Amino acid sequence: MKVLYGAKADVLSKQLFDDKGNATTIIPKEAKISDLFYPAILEGGRVGQNLPGAIVPKNGVRINGVDMPELVFPYITPSVETKDGGNGFDETSTITFKALKAGQSVTVAGVTLTAPTNMTASDVAASFSDRDDFDGFVSGVAVDDKLTFTSTQTDLNVDNIAVSVDAAGDINSGGKMLDPASDIAAWVNAQSKLTHVTAQAYNTIAINPKTIEYQYTVGNNFFDKELEINGVSISFTKSIDGLIQGIRDKAALTGVTADIDDRGQLVLSNVVKVSDGGSPPQMVDNPYPGRSITIGPPAADKVPNVLGIEAGEFAGKVRLSRALPDQPVDDAGQPIRLSDAVLQQARV
Repeated sequence: MKVLYGAKADVLSKQLFDDKGNATTIIPKEAKISDLFYPAILEGGRVGQNLPGAIVPKNGVRINGVDMPELVFPYITPSVETKDGGNGFDETSTITFKALKAGQSVTVAGVTLTAPTNMTASDVAASFSDRDDFDGFVSGVAVDDKLTFTSTQTDLNVDNIAVSVDAAGDINSGGKMLDPASDIAAWVNAQSKLTHVTAQAYNTIAINPKTIEYQYTVGNNFFDKELEINGVSISFTKSIDGLIQGIRDKAALTGVTADIDDRGQLVLSNVVKVSDGGSPPQMVDNPYPGRSITIGPPAADKVPNVLGIEAGEFAGKVRLSRALPDQPVDDAGQPIRLSDAVLQQARV
């Protein structure tokens, strides 16, 4: 595949889909070595949001001739399918687990598993398999990433099994990853001394000013168009400058700012600095530079947004760049600007 700024990355395996059209990492029993399929996470303009639990295997991606290590994304809350007890049946709950990154944890019916290293979904399920130390439940034998729990109270409709996760801030209240682009960038940067390629997570939405209109019609009536960013309503005057100012005024709430680029396009982007929430607050680097940006009002409201683009969630991106052969890098493998490098050498 081709990436930006001359860096070269080869995806050595393909994406696999199950019979329902959903992405999967389960390898068919009849597959040959040449048929192994895994998520090709570096392909495409934006990073997909449906990534939690996906694993890129060791050597599944090669950058500038260097085989990359495995990549495990943060997981979402395991899905639970419950069949209520009563009428001669004991209550059962089948849990489909997700992969864990080292240090993350999942708790089921009072029993917590903290991953000592990166764990696949099947590994997690196996850790809870065939046990009787849960609060009110016993577990059966895991099958891949699925495990069924049965209530210890016979023939009763009991409270649903309790399942919770601790993903160290990597997921939001809706169970979606906050910034998968930054996870990918960190994965690339960890190998930058070998690949001479660095990655940057970011998110921008470029809007042609010609698509911006401030009113719409229903029959013979005119109505003002609206704008929501990440669920926050934006107030603005009817001009490009007024729109930019309105977006900037709510940047502390939305995490998104606006500007005009050198092509004359209106560009929305994640803010560079955010408050640390301290007292007094300090401005720090945005920990989620590739976080998705949601544009509204939602389509269901039938009120078009002033930007003239489709309402919805715009996922982040990853920019790969290749250091020049003689370009110095710092201890983290990041390219040092020539002026800074000369100053550092002068101080020695």
